[in-house]
Amino acid sequence: MRSSPRPPNPRIKMALPALLVDSEQAASLLNLQEVALACPAQALVKYEARNVVGYLPGTDPGLKDECIIFSAHLDHLGTVSNGQADPIYNGADDDASGVTAVLTLADAFSKTEQQPKRSILFVTFWGEESGLLGSRDFAASPPWDLNKVVANINIEMIGRPEPGANSKVWMTGWEKSDLGELMNEASKSVGVDIFDHPKYSSMLYRQSDNYSLAEKGVVAHSFSAGSLHSDYHQPSDEWEKLNLPHMTEVIKGLFIGSTPLVYSESRPQKAEK
Repeated sequence: MRSSPRPPNPRIKMALPALLVDSEQAASLLNLQEVALACPAQALVKYEARNVVGYLPGTDPGLKDECIIFSAHLDHLGTVSNGQADPIYNGADDDASGVTAVLTLADAFSKTEQQPKRSILFVTFWGEESGLLGSRDFAASPPWDLNKVVANINIEMIGRPEPGANSKVWMTGWEKSDLGELMNEASKSVGVDIFDHPKYSSMLYRQSDNYSLAEKGVVAHSFSAGSLHSDYHQPSDEWEKLNLPHMTEVIKGLFIGSTPLVYSESRPQKAEK
């Protein structure tokens, strides 16, 4: 007999008790009216965690009060205690690749000859793997008026492309706004396609930090250039397995793709309900 209880939010990782018995024990348990079990209580451990935010002010008097948010999550799953030789969940693709993109974009936009007209926030969130905790906190107490956030470009797992998908980026929630189409018009000029993935775009829209902002009415999507490979959420998600030339092209595509938002009055439109 095996019990597999699940928490109400499946993204929240909890050590729930399970009883495992062999077939002989199971047969004897069937004759019992009552079974008493004892297990230690769950302990709530508090710790301090922070979102990290960088700010690049806009230069246009009419647009600097609006902003674009580039984001990724900086947490992963910690360590595993089941005797594996390598107990560390490195999270190279999920989501060090996204954090690398955010830092690279921050460096690039800060060094352009023409400085951004709209302001930009570069954000790395804690607690995505624990239930979007950092982004929910950010959305609840935002450092910027969310009514003036033009778009959130959240970056997830861009280091390991699907076969035949080098230099291609898919956006979650494609049908929710025209952000993907707007960015693709610019990014294809450098050979990077931003597209609607037939499987993942719809399925994963609510599964990353973009959704915390989408719930508040912001045009917010995640951009990925990879797959849910066999190393996903495993200690084997190592940096050596990343396709760095692919990552470089993807970051270039996201940079060029976002320039209409950063340097002009262009803004994505939500889809009509």
